[in-house]
Amino acid sequence: MKYIIYKEKLELYKPENPESEPGSVMQTENPDFDDLYRHVNWWYLEIDDYTKKVNREIGLDKDKNPIVLAPWGCNYGLWVDSVAALERIEFEETTETDFEEKWIAMEEKLAHY
Repeated sequence: MKYIIYKEKLELYKPENPESEPGSVMQTENPDFDDLYRHVNWWYLEIDDYTKKVNREIGLDKDKNPIVLAPWGCNYGLWVDSVAALERIEFEETTETDFEEKWIAMEEKLAHY
């Protein structure tokens, strides 16, 4: 697996209004997090080495607190199957440990709701 950080807000679009700009992804159904995506400033992504697809994603707010993750429950995520978007963005790599710490922190936060 490869772990990356994307440090930009995403330009979201609905399926009926596609964009082709770097850093834009199609907004799918994520009922628990739809209202939070506009607050995400940082993305941590886990990418499969073979398929180059995103397996898991974590969205962090401006203070670097995790506020969304996917897939989780009925939330599919924004980056899953967005290979084209990944090829057009600039990012930095991070570690599996860093990713997992943020994932666990968000899961613990969600466990209280």
